[in-house]
Amino acid sequence: MEAPPVAPTQQEDMMLLEQVARGEAYALAALYDRYSEMIYAVALRVLRHPTAAEELLEDLFVEIWRSPENISLTRRVSLGAYLIITARNRAIAMLRRRPQSSSSTLAPLLVYDLANETERAVLAEKASFTVANLPRKQRKLFEMALYDGLSLRELAEVSAEPIPLLKGTITDVLFSLREANWV
Repeated sequence: MEAPPVAPTQQEDMMLLEQVARGEAYALAALYDRYSEMIYAVALRVLRHPTAAEELLEDLFVEIWRSPENISLTRRVSLGAYLIITARNRAIAMLRRRPQSSSSTLAPLLVYDLANETERAVLAEKASFTVANLPRKQRKLFEMALYDGLSLRELAEVSAEPIPLLKGTITDVLFSLREANWV
């Protein structure tokens, strides 16, 4: 049985971003291969519309190509986490700009086939497994924050929990994902 692929290091990502800044298209392709499936999955989960998710994915990578210097990473934030959070935030912003009546005309959720993306599939499976094994309440709060785009204030209203407790819960989940080498 083959060992699961190792998550990319932050150093490798930084080298690829430096190469993108020098105009080396293969570096952007490597980043796209590495992160596109996860970004698309998050965008699709939030937007529930394949075309909109594809457009968000494309726009994000066009922005990386045009302005890679605008991505500022720290030791605590990996490129994958940065891109996923950025995609999620943009998807939520798109939903908020969308007229309310358009939600009834959304296409059904489609499966996006990226058959050769085994590394990302393993990482996504690992993250899903980690989240699925969280206590039910913690998992539900995390999913509402990540996929439904609820703010801490909105989570507090829905769950009747104080905001400081919710902050701690979300932070705990993120640390669990980090320990599992997902973010």
